[in-house]
This record gives sequence, C-alpha cells and structure tokens, in this order.
Amino acid sequence: RSSDLGSFPALFTSLTKFPSKEEVVADAIAVCRSAAPGNVEEFLASDCLSGIISGMQRHTANVEIQKRGALLFADLVGMPRSDPEAVPISILFVHIGQIVDFVLLAAERQNTSSQVSDAVAHFLEVASSRPENVLKLLNNPSFLKTAEVIAAKSTSIRNPKAIISALAAIGNTFPALSLKGKMRMASVLRDIMVKSTDVAILATCFALQHSLLTVTKCPPPPLPQPAPSDHEPASQEPKLTLPKGRQVPALTPEQAYSELKAYMTEEQVPQCI
Repeated sequence: RSSDLGSFPALFTSLTKFPSKEEVVADAIAVCRSAAPGNVEEFLASDCLSGIISGMQRHTANVEIQKRGALLFADLVGMPRSDPEAVPISILFVHIGQIVDFVLLAAERQNTSSQVSDAVAHFLEVASSRPENVLKLLNNPSFLKTAEVIAAKSTSIRNPKAIISALAAIGNTFPALSLKGKMRMASVLRDIMVKSTDVAILATCFALQHSLLTVTKCPPPPLPQPAPSDHEPASQEPKLTLPKGRQVPALTPEQAYSELKAYMTEEQVPQCI
C-alpha cells in the first residue's frame, strides 16, 4: 500500500534502537510482513531486511520472532521484481545472510503448526525451483531433512498443501543427487505412499518416481556450482542402507537407470501395492 512507503525507515529504526526488546522486534517484523508484499522493491531497498536478520540472529530462542520472520520470507520468496533483470528474490534469500537457516529453524520449533509447515514448505519449493539454488540448499544438511519431516507430519495430519510443496522441493533436487541419493528419495516416496490415501499426494509421488527414473536415464545439464568453499556435496548426500550385496559403483546413465529401476521394483512397488 502506498501509505506504507514511509514506514520502512521507521521500522528499521525500531529494530536498531531497541534490539534487545523482543516484543518490539516481533512487532516490527509483523508490520513488515503486512507492508512488504505491496512494496517489495522499497522493502528490499531499505535496511529492514538486514535489521530483521540481525533481530533473528540476536533472538534465536524467541519462537514468535523466528515464526514471524519465516512467514515473512515465505510470503516474499516467490514475488516478482519490478525490474525483470533484477536478481529474483528466491535467489537473494538463498544466497544472503542466514535466511534459509532461520526458515528451517522455524520448521523445527513450530513443528505442530500447520501455518508454519505450509509457509516453510512453500519457501523450500520456490527456492529449490531455481537451478542456481539447488546445490547451495543441498549444502545445508537440514534442507532435505526438513522437507522430509514436513511431508511425513503432513501425511499424519492430512495436510495435502504442505506435503505437496515439500515433495516438490525434494523433487527439485533430483538432478543433483547421486544414484544412492536417488534410491534414498525413492524410499521416502514409498513411505509417504504407504501412509497416505490422498489422491493428490499419491499422484505427486508417482510423478516424482517417474521423474527419478527420467533424470537418471537422461541427466540434465549440470547445475550451477556454488562457491567452492561452500560446496561439500559428499557430506550432504542422503544416507541409505542398501540391501545386502548391492553395490553402487560409478555407472553410465543407462546403467544407473537400470540399477534404480531394479531397486524401485524390488523395494518400492511391492510395498506400495
């Protein structure tokens, strides 16, 4: 709203003048969440974003501050920029500050809140839809874990919106995963399918199983690499205990496809049926 254009400097003043007052920080974030969607460029040009990040860093134990910040980031992550050439917000949020860490922390601390689950799953889906972000997100050990936890909990509380977004976020990482990582994700999909009766969730899982096979047989171009000092893909690979005697050597795409197809047929389909 145009009436909010002058509010960001005042909000930043509140964030910096009273950094120790938790209620002031929480209220300032709430006002930013109300004003920013209608004035995205003004919000990004102000110092409020850095003020909010600083406030969340200072008050990591305050659940309300972390929740409000995560909801604000989720509201903004997919919004368009007025300048088509400007860096998308979804890329900014993944590559600056600790925004992803705070969003994941909110999911962990508010794990019974469907509002937070929806918001975090949406954030992860939009953020991971950018190829530039995938390896950076996978470099955070909590990214896939959080998406899996949201999906599993949403199945039990029958929250299709959150689970489909979480599944989409997981699916966006498939091109970057090794064969072992793909097998691990196939197991995650199986577990969700066994527990769910929702048609939309089951359809999403089947589509992702097909996607796993497709990206394995016909690998897409390599994803953009993050800074070398930040990228440690080996340490972030999902862990998988394979059936006794099965090995995962270096394979051609066709061989990897055959291995994954055999694994999914032996380990996945019978249980899903």
